[in-house]
Amino acid sequence: MSKNNIKNKILETFIKLIKEKKMTPSRSELHKAGITQDMYRHHFKTIAGLKEAARQKDPKAFEQMIDETVFSPKILKKLKGEVKKYNKFVITTAVTGMSVHSAFYKNLKFYCEKNNAKLLILPSTDPAAIAGFEIDGGLFNESIVVQDLALNDNLMISTFKTSAKQINPLTGLRRMGRRERSMIVASPKQFLEYVPIANDAMSHALMTTGAITKPQYHTERYMSLRTAYIAELDHKLGAIVVELQDNKTFHFRQIQAEYGTGFFIDNGIYYKINKTTSIRPEALVLGDIHVGSLSGDVIQTTDDIISTLKPKRVFLHDLFDGVSCNPHASAQYLTRAKFTLSQLSIEEELKLVKEYLTEMRAKHSCVEEWVIVRSNHDLFLDRLLDSGDYIKDPINSKICHKLASLKLDGKMPLQEGLKLVGLNVSKIKFLSINDSYRIAGIEHGVHGHLGLNGQRNPGNSSLEIAYGSGTFAHSHSAGILRDIFRVGTSTEMRLGYNNGASSWTNTCCPTYANGSRQLINDINGKWRI
Repeated sequence: MSKNNIKNKILETFIKLIKEKKMTPSRSELHKAGITQDMYRHHFKTIAGLKEAARQKDPKAFEQMIDETVFSPKILKKLKGEVKKYNKFVITTAVTGMSVHSAFYKNLKFYCEKNNAKLLILPSTDPAAIAGFEIDGGLFNESIVVQDLALNDNLMISTFKTSAKQINPLTGLRRMGRRERSMIVASPKQFLEYVPIANDAMSHALMTTGAITKPQYHTERYMSLRTAYIAELDHKLGAIVVELQDNKTFHFRQIQAEYGTGFFIDNGIYYKINKTTSIRPEALVLGDIHVGSLSGDVIQTTDDIISTLKPKRVFLHDLFDGVSCNPHASAQYLTRAKFTLSQLSIEEELKLVKEYLTEMRAKHSCVEEWVIVRSNHDLFLDRLLDSGDYIKDPINSKICHKLASLKLDGKMPLQEGLKLVGLNVSKIKFLSINDSYRIAGIEHGVHGHLGLNGQRNPGNSSLEIAYGSGTFAHSHSAGILRDIFRVGTSTEMRLGYNNGASSWTNTCCPTYANGSRQLINDINGKWRI
């Protein structure tokens, strides 16, 4: 075959692939079609040269290709006008050079039609992509966001240029989030951090979306193999649902899709492309309880969430506040002088916990099991018993003597104390400090105050090393680091020991049988619009 015939054959094959894929084919796809790297380099020098020759030969083949050339000021102005028509959005990421997950895409379209939501797609680049900045042309008619876009006064889509392979896509953005507003950033991973911004203002959320594209990070570059492997491991088929309550207030939550089917769950509704079914969470992890310091708004919101979602199990962290035996306040004489008798008395505090559990079980008969996770505030009582200081305390010495004897027998003081004040413990499971409770492969039985080798107050990265996947509490600030989720608190936002700038949130987390989770925030007494 002559050189011209070979060159034309390469062009024809390349154009055919462009029409099928609506995107520049990868090296492996070219190789499968009979075009080796040596062949196109010999005739066209580079992929860019081959692409330009193909565009000149058949410009119509490129009409639905999404690259930098399609983002004109006119299109961007039109997008801003479209956004103003909606108060609900589904925001996801398309990685350059990667194919759309067609089933997930169809399901997102179905969700948007059913919920009158706008689908917004953010680009994220794979540096190893052969064609540079190109998104699957199957998304040609969708809204691609390539410039910063404000959804309301407190939430914006930020188009920081992000690499799909960046280990933590939020690295370096905390100071930006403090100055600006809550931000959604493109990434095929799901991350969430809260940034405290001022003494009395709500902290800003920094979040990434997950992807609508398949994890196709295969590379022939030796030095990229490690990053490609990690990127594929962390890739999450998912999105962020945003609901605008008004110009200031918004709600958001994550969705994660099943890789095989593209199905996903949002607020107890299972979306299956052309139909929906109701589905109960296997678990609902509430923000730290701290009976005696609960927020009235959060109590009402929690009741509504449980009544709506009907979780099979509810996990309670820091149920016992321990204000009556808090070792950090034992020497704060002026503070303790203001305490009421119920705050000074362990027995009275246990009675408050009993009332809370009794009321919750009465209101929510749908819950099959209430799980009390061993937490650091529970251990205030253990520490007092171990110290023996209770013998000098006329208010608490009697009940502590009883609990000390039970602790010597290997019993948990909180559980035994609640029995002593008359709690009916049916449907209640008390976990010990080393118990594990996994649901869908996700650890739910750990509070989060201890990390590797007894490390205190571990960060999410330490918990990830220890548990791999889990839903934790303790920090009072919600967050996501890959498969580590943290809930917030169910208390008032100021408890005296978090003065100054705070990143606390009122956040809970349902877990479903397929392993998907969502962080649900209480914002001014509401969790959705």
